Amino acid sequence: MLFYIGTYWSLFIIFLNNLYITTNGLNEVSRIKYFDNEKGYNYPYLKISKKYKNQSSRRKVIVERLRLLRRHLLSQNRFPLKKKSIIQQNNLVPETNFDVEKFKRVFVIKHNLIRIKHHVQSLGISKELENEAQRYADKLASINNGLRHDRNNIHHGENLYYGTFRELPKEEDLSESILDKFYTEIKYYNYKSFNPQDHHKYGHFTQMIWKSTTEIGVGVEFAKKYIHKGLTKTRIYVVVRYNPEGNILSEKEFRKNVL
Repeated sequence: MLFYIGTYWSLFIIFLNNLYITTNGLNEVSRIKYFDNEKGYNYPYLKISKKYKNQSSRRKVIVERLRLLRRHLLSQNRFPLKKKSIIQQNNLVPETNFDVEKFKRVFVIKHNLIRIKHHVQSLGISKELENEAQRYADKLASINNGLRHDRNNIHHGENLYYGTFRELPKEEDLSESILDKFYTEIKYYNYKSFNPQDHHKYGHFTQMIWKSTTEIGVGVEFAKKYIHKGLTKTRIYVVVRYNPEGNILSEKEFRKNVL
């Protein structure tokens, strides 16, 4: 019995490696772009630079990605993520006085204040990015089962958030709370010693202040009401898209763009 279990597990690992590691040894890990977590915002997507010369470090990053994927699969017991049962969900779209457009304006203003603090230019609002972000926010809200990165988004950076509330906070308060969650990852970023294995700890922060990024688009959508421990709550999904994308996983790029 142990032999068969070990054999199946080995075949599973080989299957994962075949998916994400090419025949010449390495592949960019842009396909591994979605993980759930309990914090309300998910593991950031980082792209390995094609010019990244340290093959050993590249391999370590891929192994770390596979480790995270394995942990995710074991905890969720599914791949890919499936739609959540709506047995406990209310079919009515939540009524709210929350001003989405005001939230977006405040979010971008506060976001740019953080960038100014790091001596990088403010971001301009892109309608194209905003439309893309809104479409994906709509999709996440319709599934209403946590967060995962958009596997079809291969050109833009992406930060995600969701929050569940009995009463929605004010637009200013929510925007500040989300940005604080992203920005607090600065404590994990070591300006003196670049460590790609810690990328999942600081990627939201580094994308926020990435110097070469010039445009931003924000999408917001509400999930259906659902009952949790006897309380009626509302869930809000926020998708932030960036262009050009940040988090190019090479020491040179991080030194140049994270100030």
